[in-house]
Amino acid sequence: MLDYREVILGIILTVISSMILGYIFGALGSFTAFLIVTAYVGYHVNEDLVNGYIHGSLVAAMAGIFSFLIMMVMWRIGIGPGSTIMEFGVMGIIIGILIDIIVGGSGGAIGSALRR
Repeated sequence: MLDYREVILGIILTVISSMILGYIFGALGSFTAFLIVTAYVGYHVNEDLVNGYIHGSLVAAMAGIFSFLIMMVMWRIGIGPGSTIMEFGVMGIIIGILIDIIVGGSGGAIGSALRR
C-alpha cells in the first residue's frame, strides 16, 4: 500500500535537493539527490524491498516530471539554468526521467534494506 505522505514529502525534497545539487555539481549531483531522498523514503516506508522500490520509483518519476515542468517555466521566463534542458530534446528528457526512475527505485530499495 502506498504511503502518500512519504511520497509527497519525497517529491518535494527530491525536486528541491536535485535542483540545488544539480546546479552546483551537474547531473551527478542531481542523481545523488534522487538516490539520497528516495533512500530516505524507502527507509521510512519500512516494508519489504519491493515496496521500497515502488515508492522510490514513484517519487523519482513524479519528481522528474515536476523538475522538467519547473525547468520549462524557467526557460520560458528566461531565468536560471532552465534553457540548458532543451539541448537534448524530447528524447533526452525521456531518457533522463527513466534514469531518475531507476536511480529512485534503487534508492528506495536501499532504504528499505537499511531499515531491515
